[in-house]
Amino acid sequence: MGNFNNTLKYLRTCKKMSQADLADKLGVSTSTVGMYELGKREPNFKTLGTIADLFNVDANFLLGKLGENFSCKDEEALHIGETNLIDKKSENFINKENLPDWNYKNVFARNLKYFMAQKRISQMDLANALQLSQSAVSDWCTGKKMPRIDKINTMCILFNCSRSDLMDHHPQNNYISKYRKEVPSMPLPEQHTYTSEDYWNLPDGQRAELIDGQLYNMAPPSRMHQEILSALHWKIRSYIAEHGGSCKVYPAPFAVNLDADDKDWVEPDISVICDHNKLTDRGCTGAPDWIVEIVSPSSRRMDYSIKNTIYSGAGVREYWIVDPAKQRTTVYHYEEDAAPMIYLFDQPVSAGIYTDLMICIADLLNN
Repeated sequence: MGNFNNTLKYLRTCKKMSQADLADKLGVSTSTVGMYELGKREPNFKTLGTIADLFNVDANFLLGKLGENFSCKDEEALHIGETNLIDKKSENFINKENLPDWNYKNVFARNLKYFMAQKRISQMDLANALQLSQSAVSDWCTGKKMPRIDKINTMCILFNCSRSDLMDHHPQNNYISKYRKEVPSMPLPEQHTYTSEDYWNLPDGQRAELIDGQLYNMAPPSRMHQEILSALHWKIRSYIAEHGGSCKVYPAPFAVNLDADDKDWVEPDISVICDHNKLTDRGCTGAPDWIVEIVSPSSRRMDYSIKNTIYSGAGVREYWIVDPAKQRTTVYHYEEDAAPMIYLFDQPVSAGIYTDLMICIADLLNN
């Protein structure tokens, strides 16, 4: 983060604040401020924005624009307590009167959308390049959230720009920093159409799904996700065994080639397959009869929208979306062409392909 630790210490000293005083204003511990000033810890962007407002400077100043000859008396470099936000010597001088909607999230959102338009990159393109969900990028573009510092650094490489270009307010929308380094842009993965060969040759430990020629990376599951997965797999498998059923149930990771055309490969959390002819050494070739997806923060749009569409079109008979955050299960019976049914976790749900199999998620988790 450049000279952030030194800059923060200078600003605090200029304000004649102790580390405890600053910690109290930021809502963190004194030891956390100490770690900031030692360079052993970095604040998130919400805290960074609070620090910028507190000392009346902009984020770029905090992130390393402090000159070697800076002193608390340098009125040209710092105007603590006045309306000016930063360094009159730089081109980034801002007056709050000229920017009534000033907010570091909105500023970042405006700059991000500019560079995305310049590079002709969609939200999905950027999400896949950063190995994130599209909803995360959407939150950045609407000013709801800020990305982590490492993601901003990666975007600087993708857009061939500086952090100042992305983080500072620029009066002109077409602002390009004169300090930008001339380095080649990083190619975006989305500009390449992937095949099943790419899917099957992913590095060890990396999981992804191949849909419409694009690879969608899968984040590691949470403990709750795995608890629900284990409980559901056990419940369904036990039912099949007790009733002498022939269907097979597989938990993730388990590869499914939905249309048996070697193009789309997905890894549902649970797949129930009744046609043994679809089973191969690689997984399942063709649509499973019943699929269960357990929603994670990074998979929400994928599970509710994209997979709902492709599962329905591929011939899946039944699709459950188990959502721990909302404590509910959404059930689609595609063969009935009916509206989905929504059940709370404490309500029993009847399986479509096994009408006498009742599953209550809350009961499973309490056992």
